[in-house]
Amino acid sequence: MICTIDAAGRFIQVSASCRQVLGYNPEELKGCFTKDFIHPKDRSKTVEFFKYVSTGNTNTSFENCCIKKSKEEVSLSWSAVWSAEDKSFFCIERDATAQNAAAKEIHHRKELQQLLLAHGSDMMALLDENGNYLYVAGTSVKTLGYEPDQLIGVNALHLIHSEDVAQAQQALILIQQTREPVKLSDIRIKTVDGQWRWVEITVSNQLENPAIKAIFVSSQDITQRKRAQLQVTQSEQRFRSLFQNNPDLMLYQDEAGVILDANPAFLSFIKKPKEEVLNRPLYDFLPQEVVPIFKKKLEEAFAGSEVKFKADVNLKELGQKILSVVKVPLRIGHKVVGVHAVIKDITKIIQAQRTIEKQAQKLNAILESITDAFYTLDKNWNFTFINGECERVLQVNRQALLGKNLWSSFPPDITQQLYKPYQQAIETGETIHFEAYLNTYKSWFDIKVYPSEEGLSVYFQDVTQQVNSKEELEKLSLVARKITNGVVITDAQGLTEWVNEGFTHITGYTLSDIIGKKPGTILQGPETDPATIKRISNKIKTGKPFTDEILNYKKTGQQFWIHKEVTPILNERGEVIKFIAIQNDITERKKVAAEL
Repeated sequence: MICTIDAAGRFIQVSASCRQVLGYNPEELKGCFTKDFIHPKDRSKTVEFFKYVSTGNTNTSFENCCIKKSKEEVSLSWSAVWSAEDKSFFCIERDATAQNAAAKEIHHRKELQQLLLAHGSDMMALLDENGNYLYVAGTSVKTLGYEPDQLIGVNALHLIHSEDVAQAQQALILIQQTREPVKLSDIRIKTVDGQWRWVEITVSNQLENPAIKAIFVSSQDITQRKRAQLQVTQSEQRFRSLFQNNPDLMLYQDEAGVILDANPAFLSFIKKPKEEVLNRPLYDFLPQEVVPIFKKKLEEAFAGSEVKFKADVNLKELGQKILSVVKVPLRIGHKVVGVHAVIKDITKIIQAQRTIEKQAQKLNAILESITDAFYTLDKNWNFTFINGECERVLQVNRQALLGKNLWSSFPPDITQQLYKPYQQAIETGETIHFEAYLNTYKSWFDIKVYPSEEGLSVYFQDVTQQVNSKEELEKLSLVARKITNGVVITDAQGLTEWVNEGFTHITGYTLSDIIGKKPGTILQGPETDPATIKRISNKIKTGKPFTDEILNYKKTGQQFWIHKEVTPILNERGEVIKFIAIQNDITERKKVAAEL
């Protein structure tokens, strides 16, 4: 409202906004004294204000209480300037009601802020004396899932877990007996979806505080902290259970090696009660010769390292033991405050390992003694064992080849020959026996493949000479079949491998009759000269070609004389590998000679 007032205090001009401020029309106010519209309690203060302004001062913060046409009181804020020329005051008045209400609200909030600063919270609430919510605010309201309006009028005890209600009720009774705040720890409050969150609550009686007039409650959500505490507690319980029930020997030691705790397994091992073990150095229970190593390893653990070692310990009552020891430092911050020791009696395990190692050495010796070349493959075709003969024949370094893949370790001319039979052995689970010519080695190999759950075992030998001899024998056989003389081929021991049709015609014996047998045992009879038999035997032993005559018997039992030429077949080393004997029937010549 804008107006001019003369020196006597009468309204001269008044703006139309006076209707909103005082409820009067401008015409109703013109010529009227201002004091008639001012509350009696503020009239003298208002007179002093105008006197102060008339001396040339300005003041925009003056406030007084006026009476509206409706007889309601209204607070007005005045700004006034004195015009000496016009002998009047130029004034602007504003309704200060909203401003004063805001000031009260600010004061109220300051009071609440002071309480929040004093107690700190995620959720702040005001309760009436019966514990019903009057006001709720804070981040935890959203955490609980409620809208603030949902809680107004609800009794706070209805949200508290039944096991925690008694504690909350006691707090409400206590705060009415004292002005000191009451703190409640570990209270569970129900969320909108029926879950529970842990809070820490401070309750303060502000019923007598005119700015509050309620019970002030500040709550801090400690769910994460509580869960962490529960996890720590559970972890400690699990560790304690593990410590107490572990079959391994477990200790907790300080830096001097003193035993601060020992589990039942350790006590049982050394056959002593706990009271005789605690607060004594571990070294009291060890023979002197191993004490230095245990001290050294304890120092390493206290330096921050996890330590593992084995020790042969001669315990008087228990005998010689092999112990596996692990020392784990326990840190608090950056400092090692103790060491957990886990001790395992591995005597039987080590003894078993040594037995296995000896057996493995024996097995290795056996495999090395095999005259055939030998190697094993796992299911991924990787070499797991190669004996010395295999290394020699294949001209490889077995240490470099172990663990390598068969198919990537040899050229295609070898792998292409081996893949199909090897794969067949894996798929069928049956032993595969075959011969293969490997061009890389310019040799024939006799190969036996044995499948197992682990992979394949392969035995092989170079049979190039045998194959060549066989080919030569086949060529010779083609020739021998065409002659009428008897032809016998034996191995180095004199066992028959082949005879021709001429032999059958002369003796009556077929190949099936004589194969695998010495010809002499079949053909010689009662009147065969023993001296001749011995002479021929000696000639055979020389490994040189020879001729001789001997009396033999046909299959029919008829006697006949033969002249035979025996030629030994030698290998590259000059060793006899076969004999070829060509026989001529000289019976008629012997008869003619006898008649003469």
